[in-house]
Amino acid sequence: MTANVQIIERDGVPEYAVMPYEEYEALVRLSERMHDIRAYDAAMADAGETVPHEVVRRLVNGDSPLRVWREYRKLTGSGEFLNGWHRLFFDPLSRRERECSL
Repeated sequence: MTANVQIIERDGVPEYAVMPYEEYEALVRLSERMHDIRAYDAAMADAGETVPHEVVRRLVNGDSPLRVWREYRKLTGSGEFLNGWHRLFFDPLSRRERECSL
């Protein structure tokens, strides 16, 4: 691929590389693929929390985010209080009968 490249120098220092346009396009495609591969590798190396497909599916389908996360975290209160909050506060939010801003 590099056999058709012409190097243009200024004061003895390479400044430009001229190549056929098809080869330039091929280099751009390869660069984009490398960017995608690096992004994939970084995402796979991240040891952060993963979310099960079922949770994502329910959120995408419009289920109440509060309800989905409470069920996923197994916080669907068997007691009156949930981490210091009264269960009756969360129930209307889970049913989307009450709005809550964060």
